[in-house]
Amino acid sequence: MTPIDPSTPSASGSNSQSEADFIELVKSVRSLRVLFNLALVILLLFLVTLNAFMLWQVRATRVQASRLTPAVREMERVVGEYETNSVPIMQQFTVELRRFAERNPDFAPILNRYAGAIPGGRPTNAPPQAPVANPAPNK
Repeated sequence: MTPIDPSTPSASGSNSQSEADFIELVKSVRSLRVLFNLALVILLLFLVTLNAFMLWQVRATRVQASRLTPAVREMERVVGEYETNSVPIMQQFTVELRRFAERNPDFAPILNRYAGAIPGGRPTNAPPQAPVANPAPNK
């Protein structure tokens, strides 16, 4: 379907009909242009608002992070102190406890009962393993 130029000569009856169709087509195109431009403006406003909101969120997050930094540093200090001071003492205690159980066979059943609660290696934050129901006897 091609647009009809109203200036071209044609039959008088169809000329008025084609001219009305052309005018209606021009009005429709103008209406679509206005709607398209309006949609673009609304999209632009939405994006500007979204960017402003995201900027506000970034600033709020930075403020919260700056407030939490001293607490994080304190926690790092406490964990470091725990790992350098408490962990070696606990490891030494478990080694001595196992040596005591080897020298005193009467204590071995007690140690075996709580074997899952006594870590064998380096202590972690993982929950202790459930003890074995019937541990193998030590020879």
